Amino acid sequence: MMAEKKTLRTKNNFDVFEVRSLLQKAIRRNDVEWAVWAVQELLPQWSAIVQSCLLTVACEDVGACCTSQLLADLDAASGASDSSFHLLKATLMLCASEKSRDTDNFIFVVYPFVTESEIESYAVTEDDKRFAEKALDKYKMEKTFPVSKSDYLSGSFSASAVQKTKKQAQRSLFVTPTETDFGTVESFDESESKNAIAVLRAALRAKDKRMAGWACCFLNVHRYVGAAWDVIYEFVLDLPSLLHEEVVVNYQSAGFLNAKKARSECSCCLQLLKSAFIICGQDEEYVCGVGFSDRDVQVYWRNSTIGKPLTLPEYTFDIHTFAGKAAGKTKNDFLFSENAALSPKRGRTVFDPVPGVVYS
Repeated sequence: MMAEKKTLRTKNNFDVFEVRSLLQKAIRRNDVEWAVWAVQELLPQWSAIVQSCLLTVACEDVGACCTSQLLADLDAASGASDSSFHLLKATLMLCASEKSRDTDNFIFVVYPFVTESEIESYAVTEDDKRFAEKALDKYKMEKTFPVSKSDYLSGSFSASAVQKTKKQAQRSLFVTPTETDFGTVESFDESESKNAIAVLRAALRAKDKRMAGWACCFLNVHRYVGAAWDVIYEFVLDLPSLLHEEVVVNYQSAGFLNAKKARSECSCCLQLLKSAFIICGQDEEYVCGVGFSDRDVQVYWRNSTIGKPLTLPEYTFDIHTFAGKAAGKTKNDFLFSENAALSPKRGRTVFDPVPGVVYS
């Protein structure tokens, strides 16, 4: 029997992290009523948790180009005396946007199954190897989130958001071996990371999502995120403006999220993967997030019909919650149920879990 766990509580005495779980899952399902309720329940005390959740959803669950619009809403929220209107507006936009779980699915469905022979035999050029050598030397003792490249911090988002990112993103991403979603980070040969940098560059050039994704995950695990962003920067300038801006703000979003985490938890794998997949799939159709007028937002805010529920919907409780773990929910349950629940789902998703395969 699992020991009772002390929890932080919302204003109506719900577990804060269960409501946060509900918020993300309601957005995935375009379940507007529960998403609105969750935002109302968490605000104003847990505003930082709402913002972190929305930034995660933008890269983990949404296939549309929505991060720029989201950051504009979050920036407006940070400067407002009451952030609730802007956070609800961002939530409604994410609910209505096309969904895709390609980034999170990739981590569990594809990354563990990329073979050593695929990696070692991948065609890289001498120029890729030289680039990787320089990048490895540049970032092998990386101490902060790499926000110094001014070209990344250019675009249509506000100056105040840029300054906030610069101030918040000073976190170490080079850590001693630790537990991550990928398992224990072991000691490793630097040549493996150098090869991963070269593979990422070659894969982006070839628009190979599988190997570009593998390289992003590997470099994130081993804390060479700066090198990965340097490779992505080579390609982003040639993207159409909508996709260029989405990659830029994915980078900025990673800065926001890592500023709120302990050193050993810093990661930007989802942002790296979404950026790499955009580069590889730039010829595919990408749509903007759905915008809502101020009047629409006010109507949703005033007309929420859930009130004060006695219980949260069953889909709240998965492996990421204490109650879900106690009930025996698994990562496999999560991957299949959440992928099936996406609404509206993007027409073309690549890395859906395969029926009959057990993922851990």
